Amino acid sequence: MTRGQALRRIILPHAFVAMIPPWGNLFIELLKSTALVSLITLTALAFKAQQFNQTTMKTLPIFTLVLLMYLAMSLCLTIGMRVLENRASRGIVRARGQ
Repeated sequence: MTRGQALRRIILPHAFVAMIPPWGNLFIELLKSTALVSLITLTALAFKAQQFNQTTMKTLPIFTLVLLMYLAMSLCLTIGMRVLENRASRGIVRARGQ
């Protein structure tokens, strides 16, 4: 087996599976801190929550809802990365059995 074949068939698939969890962490961190996301969703959510808070004076339910919406976005990313990791690792386990 040549060096290129070993890289393509053995090393890169294992490296890809090992890289998926850090990628998931990076995506969640980007969700939290990216200016685009904060301009489009998070600031809009926080701004609307602040407006509702000023009119209704019900701080806890309003900001709890914002928290749950943010948690839902993070959980979607986490679940997606877990599914990707499981699919990639199944391919490696299947290749070991051959």
